[in-house]
Amino acid sequence: MDRLIVGMKKPPSRRDPRDSEWIGKLYDRHARSVYGYALRVLGRTDAAEDVVAETFLRACRSRAGFRGESEPLTWLIRIASRVCLDVVARLGPKTPPPAEHVGGPGLSPMEADERNALLARAMARLPLAQREVVVLKQFVGLTFREIADSVDAPLGTVLGRMHRAVRKLAEAPELKRWMNE
Repeated sequence: MDRLIVGMKKPPSRRDPRDSEWIGKLYDRHARSVYGYALRVLGRTDAAEDVVAETFLRACRSRAGFRGESEPLTWLIRIASRVCLDVVARLGPKTPPPAEHVGGPGLSPMEADERNALLARAMARLPLAQREVVVLKQFVGLTFREIADSVDAPLGTVLGRMHRAVRKLAEAPELKRWMNE
């Protein structure tokens, strides 16, 4: 674990010489997760890269607002979630890219790619709020409590979104065919 991040519940003050080091460590540790989240939610590499940049810019500007009550990743995902909403409002939604590691034992790369494409199409039909919860749980690995903190919604709302998303995914024709194989 990174002593600089873990050892500090709050970021150092702006006058503290460790300040730029804290932001840098935060970036090194979490930029990939923020990028993966944004890519799966937005489906565009260019937009995901912009989300990462804007997320860390906003985090740097508002670091005094990070009270250390949650994990830094939860705080960053909350910022990234708002940035993604801004991007969707500006560009409109696009089909998310295929998820990683959808293949199973004994699948050829072609079969795994086909399943990834099926999952991407089914995920694209989910409302943004439901897709976001699935991505945060399955691909970022947050707990439901962390997801609730990240998207600024009550825990019950997050659980409801996940339930509806799973139900819709189970009913997706392309996934029904896959699950019956």
